[in-house]
Amino acid sequence: MSYDLTIKSDDRYSRTATRAGLDSLLLQLPGVRRNGKGFALDEPQKRRMEIDLEVVNAEGDNIEETGKTYDNINCIRLHISSAFAGDSIEHDCFPTAFAIAQHVGWPLYDDQTGKRISPGSESLKKPRWRFW
Repeated sequence: MSYDLTIKSDDRYSRTATRAGLDSLLLQLPGVRRNGKGFALDEPQKRRMEIDLEVVNAEGDNIEETGKTYDNINCIRLHISSAFAGDSIEHDCFPTAFAIAQHVGWPLYDDQTGKRISPGSESLKKPRWRFW
């Protein structure tokens, strides 16, 4: 199970951000490390959030070719495992999510409800889990 979030410019993923700029920001955020192709907010036993920088089509489907490097991305997906999303999710993971969203100037969405969320949103306190 995971609680999933998306940072996107709009419903058609029409704007892009530079990967270099995002890489630089992410490596400056407390607790964020490279995780293969992407990044993770990782503090063992406390919190973990996967951060995927993606190139998607207008429907939100990933269209990246294996092995190809992309200079611009148009979607940032965040995945918080249920093991790390207890009562403190608002304090443990969301500050990083909001920092990324603010950096690119795009809203943050709750994938479970499809609604835009912001600091202090009631939906942050009651995550709905997605089963994979």
